[in-house]
Amino acid sequence: MHSHLPIVIISIVFAALVSTGIASVFFHRFKREISKASPKPNHNNSNHLDDKICELRLSSYPRAFEITDPLGSQYLFKNKISTGSIKQIRENLIEWNKALAGFVLSEKSLKAFYKLREALDLNSGHNHFLSQERLERIWKAKSHFRACLREDVNLASEEDEQAVF
Repeated sequence: MHSHLPIVIISIVFAALVSTGIASVFFHRFKREISKASPKPNHNNSNHLDDKICELRLSSYPRAFEITDPLGSQYLFKNKISTGSIKQIRENLIEWNKALAGFVLSEKSLKAFYKLREALDLNSGHNHFLSQERLERIWKAKSHFRACLREDVNLASEEDEQAVF
């Protein structure tokens, strides 16, 4: 009986190896089936959403440029824009943001919008007087806001990217 012990041990080791191999095959098959069944992120949907947001921005952003055109350097510094015009521009921007634009602005553009809106606020403190410093603040806020809008639709020029605000 002692002579059969090596054969029994070899048989047990062989059976264990075969069982381990079969279990491994089934495990990998099961894992593969689960990964096939689980939903994968659809990059096409993500690209489609990005395209749609860009399309909405392209339909909305030109209006912001129209509204802020009177805040150009010629109007602010040479022709001295009126406080009434500043108030109207601010109101128009707020209305613009309440519509579609408020939903598609990037976080950076939204912050720039708030900064411009604040610069245009003539009702805070003694800011009824449009000093040179105040006009420069408005002009910088307007320029930064417009650069952010261009960046949102990937139309930023090298000049915009190099500007420091």
